[in-house]
Amino acid sequence: MHGSGSAGVGFLLNIQAQKALIEWEPVSSRLAKARFRSKQFNVTVFAVYAPTRVSSEQAIDTFYAELNEAVKKTPKRDLLIIGGDLNAHVGSRQANDDRSLGIHGYGERCERGTRLVQFAQANNLVIANTLFRHKPSHVITWRSRDGRTSSQLDYLLVSSRWRSSIQNCRAYRGPDTGSKGGSDHTLVKMSEDQASGS
Repeated sequence: MHGSGSAGVGFLLNIQAQKALIEWEPVSSRLAKARFRSKQFNVTVFAVYAPTRVSSEQAIDTFYAELNEAVKKTPKRDLLIIGGDLNAHVGSRQANDDRSLGIHGYGERCERGTRLVQFAQANNLVIANTLFRHKPSHVITWRSRDGRTSSQLDYLLVSSRWRSSIQNCRAYRGPDTGSKGGSDHTLVKMSEDQASGS
């Protein structure tokens, strides 16, 4: 369904995920939560769509306040994953960054990127996209309709205690990426060590 494109998040679940679903909560038009049962632990996933760069600081503050509150309510034993369009450029790890960020980010950090890195640090999360070296086409997650501009705006954030289980994280272009009526964003996929039990 096409709308204004100003907000909206959700989940598309396969049958296995549907059977494992414990709860679902549409927190706001920019934030939704789903919790799943797994063999050794439960998994809480947030789908997010951060305000764009033309949005007010108040809109950004509200988004991060809602996300922070939702994360704080997540059971500590859960594997926490946050994924979506965070409308930020985080770049690569800088001297004053901790291990929340890897050395393989794309582009230069912007103010919204600093905000995202600070959020990750405050909540003991790692930005998985930045952990692995890939060619640019597997890092870029957004392309303008005219194909002249590209960036990394979509991220997967994971509880830092699960960092060693992450085997890969990269973007995958689909057949409709950048097409008329299709998405200007790419799918970001993360794989993990199956020995972790999820």
